[in-house]
Amino acid sequence: MTITVGILTLYVGRRRTIEERPFLAACANEGVKLGIEVIVFTPEDVEHRSRRVRAHLYDVRRKRWLRAWRPLPSVIFDRCRYQSTPRFAQMRAFRRRYPHLQYLNHPLANKWLVHEVLARHAHVARHLPDTGLLRGMSDALRFGARHSTIYIKPVNGTGGRGILRLQCSPSASCRLEGRNAQRTIIASKTGSRSELLRHTLRLCRGGSYLLQQAIDNRLSNGQVFDFRLVVQKDGSGKWTLTGGAARVGGPRSITSNLHGGGRAVGWQTMLTQQFTAKRSESIVDDMKTLAIRVAEALEQRYGRLCELGLDIAVDRSGKPWLLEVNPKPAREIFRKTGQHATYRTAIRKPLEFAIFLSR
Repeated sequence: MTITVGILTLYVGRRRTIEERPFLAACANEGVKLGIEVIVFTPEDVEHRSRRVRAHLYDVRRKRWLRAWRPLPSVIFDRCRYQSTPRFAQMRAFRRRYPHLQYLNHPLANKWLVHEVLARHAHVARHLPDTGLLRGMSDALRFGARHSTIYIKPVNGTGGRGILRLQCSPSASCRLEGRNAQRTIIASKTGSRSELLRHTLRLCRGGSYLLQQAIDNRLSNGQVFDFRLVVQKDGSGKWTLTGGAARVGGPRSITSNLHGGGRAVGWQTMLTQQFTAKRSESIVDDMKTLAIRVAEALEQRYGRLCELGLDIAVDRSGKPWLLEVNPKPAREIFRKTGQHATYRTAIRKPLEFAIFLSR
């Protein structure tokens, strides 16, 4: 009997479009090679009474999308990224209604709760920047007194949206810069630490934010850079590192996100520009070890996972710092750095893991 893997996603906007279509088509293509059927659906496509879904099917031969009814699949690959909309609530309702299905990945909590989980694991905790919740002016002042540069991040933000950076010089003159919720770079503002922290609280009013120690990961031209590593379960259910690459932020950007104008660079190329070849090799090994430990720690707390994207900064001494964990990582960074075989591997691994779960 042919195994069917359902990729659960969400419609976006009034036109009910589906994001990641090239990725989803690539999944269908790899599914054909593996002898399984890959279907795409949203919670809105489910007919609960008959336990059917009006699925999106990619015709690999004709290279076009079709619609057809399929039985509700028993193996689900959840690609629903967080959004503050009724559609995201529908996804949560779907998972509550069908808890018996085989989900490749369970949801993670917000950034603060994930940080608290990881902070309880000694081997990971020493790679975590100082982090705290922004609850008011007293929190901001205490944190600002400990670190000359801090980041202010939405607890549920993605893609660099709404991230601010407060940078203070020894003379107590400070600069606040960053992006709004639409990822647009905002005009920088200068002033005293307390003045800019009060301004920050006004910008963050109505949301949940955390404070994070900035890691000095700037290039000589001032641009920030970090590394995106992707770890995934393989066809035997074991965590493996699929690959990684460096990301360099734009000239006025405080983050390295590709969606925010960053560019992708081979990670070995980036490291050997900063360190010796031997030290670079050691740093890569440290990042790999950290990535697997993070995946194991989060799976221990939240249940089965199949993949994670980890954003890791490397300071001037070569120490890796975990900046963020993304439970629904994109793969485009591999194509942008010419790692086409790694890109295909990153597409295939969750499907191989789905086959493993179906046995």
